[in-house]
Formats: sequence, structure tokens, C-alpha cells
Amino acid sequence: MPDVGPDKVALAARWRLHLEGTLASLERTLGSARSAMDVVGDRPDSRGERADVTSQGYLADGLARRIEDVRTALALLDEVDAGPCERGRTGALMTVVEEDEAVRHVIVLPGGDGTRLEDGLLVVTVLAPTSPWARALRGLEAGDEARVDRATGPITIRVVAVA
Repeated sequence: MPDVGPDKVALAARWRLHLEGTLASLERTLGSARSAMDVVGDRPDSRGERADVTSQGYLADGLARRIEDVRTALALLDEVDAGPCERGRTGALMTVVEEDEAVRHVIVLPGGDGTRLEDGLLVVTVLAPTSPWARALRGLEAGDEARVDRATGPITIRVVAVA
């Protein structure tokens, strides 16, 4: 059985740093959006100013929701079992081969959004446990095949290794 290669504990730690950086950036942006909503006096002077305040309100609401999502992912990351895996699950680092023989390394972690982390010469894609790929890989072990959807259409993949 081929070695998966990357250190999944180190990858999870790097993913945590990525999420923490994302959270800090979102919080700064939310502060800016909220300050743009501040109005001097009772009401903005023109329809355009009122529209700007409304737009900033929608932006602030969306940012607040994304912040909550990232905080939830960080909390869930604390619960992920970093031990060895024999089957696809949250916390699993998997090597798969696509129909065209392309080799892909994926790790299933809370908050995964398709971000690619480099580990030496390898690139590992971080998948959310609820993503179509992670759902297709759930429960699979080395040697199993699955059908997954890509933007270009469904493909068959083969699991080569699970760690």
C-alpha cells in the first residue's frame, strides 16, 4: 500500500492557522462594515446614502454569519480524532486516483473549502465533511472506488491510501 505522505497532524495545525487568519480578517472587515453604517443625525441625507447604509448592513450580516461558521469549524476541529484511520471520515487523510490517473491527496476537516495546503512537493486539498467528495469517500478504505461529481461531470475515483 503506498504511503499517504503528508503529516496529517501538521496539516490540521496549518488548517487551524488558516481558519484563525480567516477569522481575524473577517472580524476586521465586519468592523469596517459596521462603521460605514454609522449615520450622523437621524437619517442619511439622500437615497444613495440610505442605499449605502443598507448595503453595508447586508454585508455586515453576511460577515457575521461567516464568522460564526469559522468559529464553529474551529470548535469542531478540536474534536477531530487525529489518530490513524482505516476508512474515510472526518480527520482522514486520503490519497485517491482519478479516472485519468491523476493522484489527489485530500484531508477531511471542519470548515474545509477546497483550500490547497502544500506539504513539501505534495498539495493536499482540505474538504468539509459535508462536501460531495467527502460524502462519497465516507466509509471507504484503500482499494475501494466511488463515483464523485466534478464541475466537468461525474468521475470514478479509487482510494489508494487512508491515514
